[in-house]
Amino acid sequence: MAVPQLHELSTFPIRDPEIDPPFSTRDPEAVPPFRPGEPAQPARFAYLRRVLSPRNDSTAPSKRSRLRARLPKFRAPNPPDRPTFKQWLRRCWLDILTQLLCILTAFIIYLTVPPLLTHYFPLYPGIYSTPWGLKHGQPYINEYINTTWSAAISFIVPFLIMLAVSGWWFNSFWDGNAACIGLGYALATATLFQSLIKIFIGGLRPHFLSLCNPPIPPAYGAIGQAPGAIWYTADVCRGDPHILREAQMSFPSGHACAAFAGFGFLALYLNAKFGVFGH
Repeated sequence: MAVPQLHELSTFPIRDPEIDPPFSTRDPEAVPPFRPGEPAQPARFAYLRRVLSPRNDSTAPSKRSRLRARLPKFRAPNPPDRPTFKQWLRRCWLDILTQLLCILTAFIIYLTVPPLLTHYFPLYPGIYSTPWGLKHGQPYINEYINTTWSAAISFIVPFLIMLAVSGWWFNSFWDGNAACIGLGYALATATLFQSLIKIFIGGLRPHFLSLCNPPIPPAYGAIGQAPGAIWYTADVCRGDPHILREAQMSFPSGHACAAFAGFGFLALYLNAKFGVFGH
């Protein structure tokens, strides 16, 4: 499509709303309406030069400036939608009860249900010096951070960050409440599914052989086994049955599960609020 020349615009018969917008006294750069037969006005030429000239991309705001403009202003926490405790409890009691039931069920399964999958392991003279024995015969060492502390950290740190964002930046009680309820659901359901997977799949921990302390059978096989048999179950172990049950549930890791649920939800929350990715 041919672009009209500037000297032809004074007699241009048709008014184009994009080239010739309606005149507004509030916009000094707006162009007055075109009337056939009138001489072209300087404002019309200036406007058309600006519209028809190639856009200067250097004046476009950068991504950092757009992100900074999107960030809300910092304010003191005084949410106007803050309810009373009874109103909050009446609205959120079902969510709290559901999360508590998930956590309680997970702990009951983890502490009482034995592994459903039988784990076989080799056992023969010199097993401790083999690659399998070196992998699963590590000495037992207490955890530096147990599962309870890991779950507490995975909840408290995201909780405080989301509370600060919703209270100081967005000044909304229900925004922070929804974030905390979602965080609780993430950790509760992750704990429940983690316990179920440990029961159905599990796996031998690196210190299993040290806790099992099995009697090393002779080279021709143990009593009741076929000659040359090397595969055994935890029935031959001489350790504490409760500790041995826990030593067969290595997968998935409780620490990794809690950290992924808590901080993964925090990452999604911050991205939704500040538009770091995808906006």
